[in-house]
Amino acid sequence: MAFLKIKSFDSAFLDIESVTTSNLTEKALFRKAQALYGLQRFRECCEVLKALRLAYPSNKSGKEELDRAIGRLAEQTHGRYQFKQLYAEAARLRPPHLDHAIYTGPVVVKDSGISPGGRGLFTTKAVAAGDLLVCEKAFAHAFIDESNDGHGGISMTILIDAMSDRATMGSEPELINMMIRKCHHNPSLATAITDLHHGTYEPVETSSVDGGPIVDSFLIRRIIALNSFGCPLTTRDFRLSMASKTSPGPSEAFHSSGIWPTASYINHSCTSNARRSFIGDMMIVRATCDLPPNTELRWWYQPPGTEPTSYLSHQKPLLKNWGFMCKCAICRDMRDTPESVMQKRRQLRSQFRSLIPTGRGLSFGGALGMNVLKKAEAVVDKLKATFKKPAAQVPRLAVTDLQLVLAREYENRMQPVETCRLALAALESFGFVVEGGELPRREGGGGPAVRGSGLMTDSVIDCWMFLRNAYRVAAPEFAAAAEGYAKTAYRICIGEDETFHETYGCLL
Repeated sequence: MAFLKIKSFDSAFLDIESVTTSNLTEKALFRKAQALYGLQRFRECCEVLKALRLAYPSNKSGKEELDRAIGRLAEQTHGRYQFKQLYAEAARLRPPHLDHAIYTGPVVVKDSGISPGGRGLFTTKAVAAGDLLVCEKAFAHAFIDESNDGHGGISMTILIDAMSDRATMGSEPELINMMIRKCHHNPSLATAITDLHHGTYEPVETSSVDGGPIVDSFLIRRIIALNSFGCPLTTRDFRLSMASKTSPGPSEAFHSSGIWPTASYINHSCTSNARRSFIGDMMIVRATCDLPPNTELRWWYQPPGTEPTSYLSHQKPLLKNWGFMCKCAICRDMRDTPESVMQKRRQLRSQFRSLIPTGRGLSFGGALGMNVLKKAEAVVDKLKATFKKPAAQVPRLAVTDLQLVLAREYENRMQPVETCRLALAALESFGFVVEGGELPRREGGGGPAVRGSGLMTDSVIDCWMFLRNAYRVAAPEFAAAAEGYAKTAYRICIGEDETFHETYGCLL
């Protein structure tokens, strides 16, 4: 019981396994089940609890624990989660460490060919856009309460490394402590962390001394530097808070952070094919498009921005933090685009903002004359003309947010045809190939159908919602298809679709 209290589940389990008799007492069976539960060995936990129920049918705690373990086993085996329940737990618990299992779906860690020994996460079968690939509980999660209520979060700490002359502020010091303690108390779980990429650091070769585990704290520090994720309390709440802001605020960096071992194997690309989202200390990973078997999953470590910038400026954080430069289609195009063209794009975007004041991609909402909107559209057309490659090959992010501003303006004016035109244009700029759905409806024309996937950002949800609202007015038979695509995009970006209608009841 003492080992269970300090979450040393390995030691608690070994204590009970060392008992020579085959007939464990009621208490021993219960403690064994608790240790197995803590180690996420839910199938074995269920078997022990079934034996407990059979031998001691009056044990009420055994029945409750069996029901709980069966729920975790369903999550671990089939990825069946009740996401609204996860939200309720994340809102109630401080820190928001949820009682749920890890689901590893149709993915496997393999050699990625990036560098000698480089590994990545690959699909093991064909998956569809929105499919759940991983739902992973953090190995360790350091939570900083940004609500300023002072409850349940850790204090902001500065960690000074005298050897590297480096100072770190935030949750990293506590995350280091958490990981060292967990690896020390549960050596059977430690390899999930120590096997992660740690750069050129050479760890100690001995794993134990005098029967006790060794934890290389310098290795842990290096692994955190290369593999940790910043995270909000929930992705949904973060999106709602960003949507309510009308002007850019301070840095959107997250102070809370954690380590999710399986997700750490996903390598970077600005043209991602997977997205991550968070509910408490659970990370949800979904495919952004249809993927064949043996496809390497990629997502952005830093998202590509809408503001035109130089190739080296975009690459600097990647090179500084992880030691590589991105070679995706967006970055190659950025590298090959002359600075004079980048400067022209910046000037055109500035000219657009002088016509329509914007903030975070949403229009200011003032009364604008049609002549202003047409001038703004002409600026967007000039901006589009600066791109030489088709958007299906290289998404035109410098255009997308401006097209969405115009779509919002036309929606406010209750002009569904123009709203539809701009929303479809924005999807095209993201790289999507959408057939049908134009307004006014052509004779024999069908509803919108996606024939080619593009870059899945949160704004893609807005594109489809603009279309749904326009169709409700001008082509009701198309509205369901648009909402279906919006719901899929929401599931990918937010992690679930159980709250889709609740969320868009708030936003629209």
